[in-house]
Amino acid sequence: MEAIQNGCNITYKILRNKGFTSDKIFYMGPEVDPSQPYVNTSSTKVNIQYAIETWAPQHVNSTQSLGLYLLS
Repeated sequence: MEAIQNGCNITYKILRNKGFTSDKIFYMGPEVDPSQPYVNTSSTKVNIQYAIETWAPQHVNSTQSLGLYLLS
């Protein structure tokens, strides 16, 4: 699980370095760790559904696409 978390962290940092603000990234990880404040929530089925059906529509439009990165 540590390798997955590290991969998620690297992806998050790359997106931030590319200019994405933290409010444009919904980060789910295998665990929520207080030492990683940028993780929004754990990657459960319910949280994935929320991110796609509720969070994403508020951030996606004809000029802002949705990127979905899954690591396992």
